[in-house]
Order: sequence, then structure tokens, then C-alpha cells
Amino acid sequence: MPNEKQPGTPLPFEEVRNFRDLGGWEAGEGRRVKYGLLYRAPQLDEVRSSADRALLESLGLRVCLDLRSSLERQRRPDPALPGAEMLASSAILDEKGQEINFDPQDVASAHRPDKLEEARAELDLYYCRMPFANPAYRLLFRCLREEKVPLCFHCSAGKDRTGVAAALVLLCLGVDRQTVLEDYLLSARWRQPVMEAALKALGPGEQNQAFVSLTLGVVPELLGRSLDAILRVYGDFGRYFRAEYGIDEIERARLRQMYTEPAE
Repeated sequence: MPNEKQPGTPLPFEEVRNFRDLGGWEAGEGRRVKYGLLYRAPQLDEVRSSADRALLESLGLRVCLDLRSSLERQRRPDPALPGAEMLASSAILDEKGQEINFDPQDVASAHRPDKLEEARAELDLYYCRMPFANPAYRLLFRCLREEKVPLCFHCSAGKDRTGVAAALVLLCLGVDRQTVLEDYLLSARWRQPVMEAALKALGPGEQNQAFVSLTLGVVPELLGRSLDAILRVYGDFGRYFRAEYGIDEIERARLRQMYTEPAE
């Protein structure tokens, strides 16, 4: 697979930003996550050119899991993929279990730079909520346990819902918290052109920069909120995976054997 020497590097699509293989990250005990099995991505309707379509099909996906809301999926549906099971489950729900639209452009449009703290509070709330009783993430881990790979999971930008999902998968496989954060923060790097265009439209200034980073990029505090919420409730990640996904230490070791390999 491409980019094996640089974990977190996007696949070489012409138009799609932030489509990444989770392979290559160190997973402890001299192991690393295998390449070519687990992909994190933005919305797949960005695959438009024949070259991008050929690259996507070359991955041989067995499952494509869409983490967006129904409205987001209706506005920009995924293309059908030969041989792939197309699954969908919203990864952000409100307190009543209703789906939340979380396209970054929608989030940015719903707030203003001078209301930065309101936007931050909303994002904090959803990041703290996503790890718990989440049907989308339970579906993702069920696919992993059933070895339905290669698998791709995605949302709109591939950074928030997908970012938390990727963090949980990597943690389950033994990747440490700092490395998980490194993978998460790469979304800001690969989405830099989008963020630069938004900042140009808003104008210079620290507050505008912070607003763009928060809504269209990623900031470490948000993922930290998710992980700290897990530890507050369960004490450690082992108890979390057992309670939320039925993955005990034996099953976790089996998943590590399936999805990691000795590092070179």
C-alpha cells in the first residue's frame, strides 16, 4: 500500500482530502497496525474523477460505513461500490436519540467568530457524548469483530465523527493516547486549503483563526474531552471496550492479532 513509511498520510486521490489508511501506527509490544484493512475518510461523493474512482475500487472494500445523519446522506449520497456493503448509522445523536447534522460547513454557518465559546461548548458536548451508547460505533466494532475488512468509515470531512471513531479503533488495538492524538490532529494538516479559504473569507485575526480551527479543522482539546469522559465513567479503556462493545481482554487480544503485525 502507498505511504507505508509515513502513517497518517492521505491516499493519493486527485480531489478527495483526508482519506487515510490507519495502517502503520505503532501499537505497542513491537507491533503496528496493518495496512490495507482500515480506512478513515470524508464523504465519498468527492470521488469524481476516473482516477479517483479507480483508486477507491482498488481498495477492495467489503464494508463502507457512513457516520453522517440521514439529511447529510440525502444531500450528498455515497456512490455505490462493487462488492461493498453500504452501511449507515449517524454517529451524533441528541439527548432524545435524534440525529444531529454535523457537516463542518453547517456547524460553521450556525455560529459566528464572535460567539466562539458557544461553538466550543456545543462541540465539547457532542465529543463527550459520542463515545457512549453510540449505535454507529457499535456497528463499526461489530464489523471489526466479524472481520469485514477492508473497511472504510467516514463522515462529511473525516475529522470529528470519523476522528473519534478512529481514535477508539486505534486505542482498542493498543495504540497509545499520544499517537491517537497525532492521527486525529493530522486532519487539520490535510484540510489546510479548506481552512485557508474560510479564513480568507472571514478576514485575519486571532479570533477568526480560532473559529476556523475549531469548526473546520481539529483541536486537541476536543478529542481529549472524549477520552477523558471515558476514563471518568469507566476508569480505564479496557472496562470501556468491555461495557460498550462486549470486547473483553481475550477478544481485544484477538483483534490485535487480526489487525496488527510485527513492526519492521
